[in-house]
This record gives sequence, C-alpha cells and structure tokens, in this order.
Amino acid sequence: MSWLQVTLSAAGRHSEELADACLAAGAISAVVRGASQTVEQVWEPAPGALNVWERAAIFGYWPMSEQNIEAVGELRSLLNDSGVIEDFSVEIVAEIDPAPGLAQPLADLTFGAGRLRLVPNSTPAADIDALEADGVAVLRLDPGLAFGSGLHPTTQLCLEFLSRTLRKGDRVLDYGCGSGVLALASLQLGAGAAVGVDYDPQALLASRNNADSNGVADRFVALAPDEWPTTGPGTEPFDLVMANILANPLIELAPRLQALLRPGGSLVLAGLLAEQASAVMAAYPHIEFTAPTEHDNRSDGVWVRLDGVRSAEDGA
Repeated sequence: MSWLQVTLSAAGRHSEELADACLAAGAISAVVRGASQTVEQVWEPAPGALNVWERAAIFGYWPMSEQNIEAVGELRSLLNDSGVIEDFSVEIVAEIDPAPGLAQPLADLTFGAGRLRLVPNSTPAADIDALEADGVAVLRLDPGLAFGSGLHPTTQLCLEFLSRTLRKGDRVLDYGCGSGVLALASLQLGAGAAVGVDYDPQALLASRNNADSNGVADRFVALAPDEWPTTGPGTEPFDLVMANILANPLIELAPRLQALLRPGGSLVLAGLLAEQASAVMAAYPHIEFTAPTEHDNRSDGVWVRLDGVRSAEDGA
C-alpha cells in the first residue's frame, strides 16, 4: 500500500495545532518531532502533555487515493494562508516510517544470559523455531508508530530485570507501554496476564498488533489511563508494575502505581538518570528499593533502573 507523507516545518509552539489540522484533514497519523532531534533526545512527555521544541517537524500520513490527494491539496492551501508553516512538502512512500526524522532500527538482542531474545518481525520462522527449541523466549517486535524497539538503555535495563526475575504466572502492568515491548516480553517469559497503558493511541495500536504477531493477544490488554477495566486483568493488584517513562511523571504517578501493586509485589522504574534516583525513590514511601542498577553509555549522565518491593503491611 502506498501512502501520502506530508512534512510540515514550523515553530514548535504551533506543532500541536498543525498535528490537529492534519488529523482533521483525514490523516491516519500525525507525528511531531523536534527539527534537529536524535534518538537520545526523544522522550515521552509528562502524562497528558506534549513536548514543545523551538523548531518542529510534523509528519502526516494519508492512504494513497484521489480523495486524499485533494484533501492534502486543500490542507496546503489552508496552511499557506495561515502564515504558520515555513515549509509544506508531499511525497509518496511505500510504507509509514515508524519514527520519521529518526533512525530507529529494529533490535536483535539477548537478555538474561540467553533466556530472552528480541528479534525483528522479519526474522525467518525457522530461526525462531530453533531458538524456541533451545528454550529461549522469543519476542518478535515491530514498534509501528510507537517508541520501543528495545534499543534504548532504559528498555534494556527493564528487559534484563524481566528475563532474570519474572515468575511464571505473574500479573504484569506496563505503564507507558509504547510498542508493548515490556508487557509482551513478560508474557513470552511466562507471565499469566499483562496490561499495557499508554496515552498515545498509536502506542496502543502498535502494542495490540505486536501481541497478535506473538500469539499472546488472549493474555494482553492495552488501554488508555481513563479506560481502566471493571473486569478481567487490571481489576486486582499486580504482581509486577513497570514504568519506563521519565523522572517527573514517575513522581506524579507514584500514588497510582503503588496502589496498583500488591503487597509483596515488585516495582520497576526506569527512564531516569542517576542524579534523579533519590527524588523518585522518595515519592514511593511504601516501596523497599534495592540499590539502583546502572547502564552507563550516555555522555552526560548514567541511566538507572530502580526496583523494589511493596511492603507487606504499608496501609496504602
């Protein structure tokens, strides 16, 4: 299938209205990026918030059709008249770029001394069969339009924890799930059920698609924070709660994440630097944390993972 990709350039303060304009014109997706962004600079915003850069690039995608060509032409006229945009370009592409303006290669990584293998969806079935025959849990992954290829250090810290610590039958919550990589890895490692939560509809779509391709859709639920279920997974406290987001959202979400974890259950937090660890841990008074686990490959800081156990009798 071919797609119309529209690329807009504008001041960052206009990025949200331009993304909305693309969606109103029928785009199936509108992605905002900092104009000079790299993978290291991409972060999930605080809950309910949108990142604002000084300069922004907005990428809109429409299925190729005569109707959508007309819709894009009308959008160009509307935006040119507005004086908001600096550039408007259109090209026909064979597929949607999972992270336009970024290089987000797919991972082929091993965790837990070989217990877990993360591979691209394009991996031949014979190779996957051979790995599974050796007792390796294999997760096939395509990030789609969401973040979570498994390449970022914070994701790797969490996958290493899962591959070494997860117990069969555990109920797992992945808060800020992106592509679903953590929730789905837990299911491949033997979790009984997993729930992925994200504010981004594209993340929920990508995680559901990845659950289907890995044959675990019957044990996985993806939902927005305001769609909490009244029956099924999520209605009882979890054995393991994971959140790989940012320090400030981790602090803001502390009451909710602690309440969703059963007494004696494990909490894993990532997406923060070493100097932020103390402030994040202080927001979780009912969690008995171990020493932070470090991943040092960042020039201006050290990524850390925080893991701990909710006190058996904390009154929360």
